[in-house]
Amino acid sequence: MLEAAALLDEPFSVPLLIELGFSADALDPLFDNGIFREPFPKRAEFTNSELRNELLGQMSWSKKRHFCEQVGELLSKRRDTLDEAADFFAGLTAMGMLAFVACRQPKKPAMASMARLLAF
Repeated sequence: MLEAAALLDEPFSVPLLIELGFSADALDPLFDNGIFREPFPKRAEFTNSELRNELLGQMSWSKKRHFCEQVGELLSKRRDTLDEAADFFAGLTAMGMLAFVACRQPKKPAMASMARLLAF
């Protein structure tokens, strides 16, 4: 769960993390132990940016790619989250993952178009 949260933009959407298959109950100790904080309702962020950066640095490229594809698919199905999708793809640009996700989603022209626009 920590790796997934690290890949999402900060502050990340708690409902999105849950929709990705992580248990809401598993989040409790992460908040209780000060790993996450809630800067806004339904949003969370790491209290220690070094921990987030370490998680991202240790994660394999293929794991990042797989997770980004999952998030892209989920966001493309959620019509009420266009801003969230744009934020996610903008974050992928910073990680150098955007071009691959755009190429892997040809059957989703709207998401691929958004990805291409954000790549510039």
